[in-house]
Amino acid sequence: MPNQSRRQKQEQEGGRRKKMRKTRKAGKWPQFVKMVYGQMKKKDKSATFTQAMKEASRRKKAGQY
Repeated sequence: MPNQSRRQKQEQEGGRRKKMRKTRKAGKWPQFVKMVYGQMKKKDKSATFTQAMKEASRRKKAGQY
């Protein structure tokens, strides 16, 4: 078909190219929570990430963040 649109031509030739999404770096809060989690894991192997988030929140309120 000589009067194909650009999109139709692209679909016939294998489709449009997808753009790669850039990943974002973790913010300061997730890094802080991970640090607290690592400290808790060293002391107690049964520590959970949920407990670490609660502890990090307590530390933030106390001004350690």
